[in-house]
Amino acid sequence: MHILSIHWLACLVVASSLFPSGAFAQNFYELAKKENCESVMDSLRGECNTLNTKKDGVCKMQGSCDLEKQIKEIAIYRADVKRLSSGEIAEADRNAFKESIEKMKAQLDARKQDATANERAARECADARQAVYDFFNDKVIPQTDRAAREAMDRREGLLEQLDKAEVLQRAAKDQRDKLAGVDPEKDKARWDEYIKMRDEYDKNAATYREVEARMAEANRKHGPDTDRNVQDMLKYYKGKQEGHKIEIEQQKDRSEKCGKLEHLSTDAQ
Repeated sequence: MHILSIHWLACLVVASSLFPSGAFAQNFYELAKKENCESVMDSLRGECNTLNTKKDGVCKMQGSCDLEKQIKEIAIYRADVKRLSSGEIAEADRNAFKESIEKMKAQLDARKQDATANERAARECADARQAVYDFFNDKVIPQTDRAAREAMDRREGLLEQLDKAEVLQRAAKDQRDKLAGVDPEKDKARWDEYIKMRDEYDKNAATYREVEARMAEANRKHGPDTDRNVQDMLKYYKGKQEGHKIEIEQQKDRSEKCGKLEHLSTDAQ
């Protein structure tokens, strides 16, 4: 029994050395109450902030490209140019008609120029949002899930250690109590066994208190219900991803329309 208690104390030292490091130090209860990059584990927060800052920067430019309107007005512009060049417009009206054509051309060119900027902005925004989406998909979600499982496994290990430490402590106590009151002068062997069991009990009691303290520390670090808290976090992350997917598709649609508008020509066909 003495050898067994030393073995468990050694296991306890090994286990305790794992507590302060990395993901195991995460308080999932606190993280589950936060939003955006504040809700991710410490080891990933810097990258999260970098990606989101870039996304916020490139997605500032909002706009749209009315492709159908541009196509219709180009058709009108071309028809008016044709009418002017064919002599259909009376001489008295030619200057005013020409001015209206030039005004329409300026509007079409301005929309085309805006489309160039909008297409680039939409593409950059979609790419930046995709990078955030991929970051959560490839790193945040799997690493959070893995860290939680490791924390729960280690907690289960502590519970097992606690149970075994309690068994050892009780066994030593029972044996010590059986030998209590033995006369050291009349039965030296039983007296020596009593001293051994008394010391054994003290050691096992100390081991039990140490494991109990580690369990309390684990509960403090991770919160009251790691599994439920992490499930809430993962649900939140996936909800944010869905939002990014919608935004990405909208930006791709914007980029496509602006790209088509950008390449429309006002020249006569």
